[in-house]
Amino acid sequence: MEALDERDRAIVKALESGPMTPQELMKLTDMSKATFYRRIKRLMDMGYVEQIKKEGRVYYLSLIHISEPMRP
Repeated sequence: MEALDERDRAIVKALESGPMTPQELMKLTDMSKATFYRRIKRLMDMGYVEQIKKEGRVYYLSLIHISEPMRP
């Protein structure tokens, strides 16, 4: 399993609450359009995120759950 950096983790964590549109994710993660689409493509290629289409809209769905490391 390839390591996820902070921005990848932000996308996956946001999706843990349910499917979101690209616009919702870009706003929530404060990423530019180019950065977001490069990252989301990478996450889909890795099998961590899936793109779904519903009623003519694109949504992304997390296929994994990221647990935060325990803090002392």
